[in-house]
Amino acid sequence: MKIDEHMVEQFRQGDMESFYMESYPSLLRYATRVLGEPYAHMAEDCVQEAVFKVYEKRAKFDKPSEMKAYLFSAVHNEIVDLLRKQGRQEQFAGSQEWIENSPIDSYLLQETLDLLYKAIEQLPNDLKTIYNMTYEQRLKGHEIAQQLNISTTTVARQKARLIETLRRKFRSNDLMQLLITMLIA
Repeated sequence: MKIDEHMVEQFRQGDMESFYMESYPSLLRYATRVLGEPYAHMAEDCVQEAVFKVYEKRAKFDKPSEMKAYLFSAVHNEIVDLLRKQGRQEQFAGSQEWIENSPIDSYLLQETLDLLYKAIEQLPNDLKTIYNMTYEQRLKGHEIAQQLNISTTTVARQKARLIETLRRKFRSNDLMQLLITMLIA
């Protein structure tokens, strides 16, 4: 998410479009990830409510970093409120630990994931397909091979190429290397 000074100024003057178009995808990914699959359908509502709250307080923000941090905190709080209202907080969280996590930690994690997702978007189509089927759809190698009508060996080679491509892209970023290692674990 690249919110700049000009975008903040436009937003402060009441123009929401460029701000919303820039922040919405990242906030939606964050909310969807935090809510998890069973509650992903509620992510859009949380993001919209959070953006509206930021809009109501738009005069308070001078810096893009302040606005970003507040946005992620607002989305986080909307998620917690939504789950509380539905009486499902304990079912979802499993413990109070998730709720006590700092919104700043969540923001930093989301920024890191955004870097990874942008790198994945730039991959060749065959590697994006392998990524999606392996890590998003959670299909096994033989299932992917069957659906794509290729051998399981080809699937394994493409997975290795995918990971190597991502590692090369982020070779100087230890945090991203760790995230990629966690992805393949």
